[in-house]
Amino acid sequence: MAVHRQDAWTEDEDLILAEIVLKHIREGSTQLSAFKEVGERLGRTAAACGFRWNSTVRKKYEESIALAKEQRKTHQSESGLSFNMLSELDKNMNLEDVISFLQKLATDEKRIHALEQENFKLRQELEETKKEYESKLKELTEVNEILKKDYKTMIEIMNRASKFVEEEDH
Repeated sequence: MAVHRQDAWTEDEDLILAEIVLKHIREGSTQLSAFKEVGERLGRTAAACGFRWNSTVRKKYEESIALAKEQRKTHQSESGLSFNMLSELDKNMNLEDVISFLQKLATDEKRIHALEQENFKLRQELEETKKEYESKLKELTEVNEILKKDYKTMIEIMNRASKFVEEEDH
């Protein structure tokens, strides 16, 4: 009999952990910052979040991690700036250039946030669809078993009837 810990991780918590870590990767932040954010949100320590990520969750999201890293590179190249390059900004930039850059950055952040929310909702819908599929599959399996039993019963009845007819013919 399996023993379930009260503090065992749920699928929803794993999903939250993955979403936040991937967001931090896309934004060029550290995983430690992500673990702290997840810990605060789930009422767990950053160390527990880090352990769960590295021991279990990360393996399921290898493709997503690669995509997040690629998105980070793309975002940095689109904006023309990375956080490391801020110190190298042209000293002759005018106020309009700075305002334009900040507006683009704000728009990009809003777009990314909206996409993250949509992604999270789609993942939840996928989980619900999987559960519904498993439920229907279980239902069909049960119906199939009932039909098999009914079929066997019908064959037995037909065999008895056939024997009965043969006995009457003789």
